[in-house]
Amino acid sequence: MPLTRSAPDTQGPPFHYRFLHRVAPAARTGFLELEERLRTAARGYPGFVEESLPLPLGQADNGELLYESALTFATLADFLGWMDSPERRSLLNPAERGGYRQAGAGDWDGHARHQWLSAAAA
Repeated sequence: MPLTRSAPDTQGPPFHYRFLHRVAPAARTGFLELEERLRTAARGYPGFVEESLPLPLGQADNGELLYESALTFATLADFLGWMDSPERRSLLNPAERGGYRQAGAGDWDGHARHQWLSAAAA
């Protein structure tokens, strides 16, 4: 079950997460279609703020195409709810079996700092 937004008085700054996608050249069209399906599903998820279109970064030494995208949710809890959601998994599982790969980086330190400062001020 999806997590809901935090109450306004406890909500911190939005949570941002960047993805690096590695795509075989022959899988480019399928990757872009998958990303569109993921964006469409994420838009309907609680706490969704925005997601960028995949930005081409070039090509890796092994020939893979590199793309970056960014995803923002209102809270870390909303983001984690989306990442673990059955809707997202049902879209990704077939792609991952076909070799789809991604890595990501979030603003974990900034979020933790905000949580610590908020708790200290209370």
